[in-house]
Amino acid sequence: MLDQLQPPPLWPESLMNDPDWRAALEMGIDMGLLEENLRMTPAQRIRMLEAMDEFFVKVHGAAWKR
Repeated sequence: MLDQLQPPPLWPESLMNDPDWRAALEMGIDMGLLEENLRMTPAQRIRMLEAMDEFFVKVHGAAWKR
């Protein structure tokens, strides 16, 4: 399965040879998404989560809001 994955250019060969990285890929973890999130500051991640929460409440109603 892993042989079918073509790593994006931002993944150095050293990561593709790392057993933990390969195990995460094998389990289906989206490492590109993980990298994207880790590039953001904590404040940026909080703003993104707040925006997602607002969208969820609009779509599903305020009853879902805690």
